[in-house]
Amino acid sequence: MPNYNLGLRLGSAPRIDEEDFVGRETELEQLRTWLAPRPNRRNVVALYGLGGMGKTQLSIHFARRSIG
Repeated sequence: MPNYNLGLRLGSAPRIDEEDFVGRETELEQLRTWLAPRPNRRNVVALYGLGGMGKTQLSIHFARRSIG
């Protein structure tokens, strides 16, 4: 698993339990692909959609899983 250590602090981010976060493995895998480290390249992803779709929860869950 790549190291996504960007100095991100998740201490005040809402805690999402693994059992409550379901059905987003496809989106998490796509984020892993898009954000995989590449030499001499910065990767940026913008999540968009209607309010309440889970963009923030997806981002926090990805960050917590990736940073460990």
